[in-house]
Amino acid sequence: MIHYLIDGNNLFGKAKSLTSFSKNKKGDEREQLVHLLDRFFYGRNCKVFLYFDGFQKIAIRSHKMKIIYSNSEPADTIIKSDISQSKNPKNLYVISSDLEIFDFARACGCHVKTSDEFYKDLDNKLTIELEEKPEPSSAELDYFKHLFENDNE
Repeated sequence: MIHYLIDGNNLFGKAKSLTSFSKNKKGDEREQLVHLLDRFFYGRNCKVFLYFDGFQKIAIRSHKMKIIYSNSEPADTIIKSDISQSKNPKNLYVISSDLEIFDFARACGCHVKTSDEFYKDLDNKLTIELEEKPEPSSAELDYFKHLFENDNE
């Protein structure tokens, strides 16, 4: 099974919509990132590990990911440790723009992708999802208008 190891702090810097979402509330940004990643990985047969620097301040639920907080050490150290301990690094996809992690993962035989590249994939998939939603037909619109008009009476 494929495992994704994602450097969450790196991905923040690439996701312009997240950094503008809430400049003062890192927990809100993290929650928004988790939501986007849950949508991106929905239906895929893989495990996803999302790493954040620092301590957990609010509980963030995810349907698809294990969220790992580094507490008092850098998340980079934990990511590299998890790569080292992997039984099959060829099944790991490491997402980070940190050159040290990127080079380390590549040297261990992992698949690597920069946060920029991954965010483009994420953004493209979510944009396609939005574009694929069919517009309601005029009959469906009339039905719902009729339904709600009767509610107000």
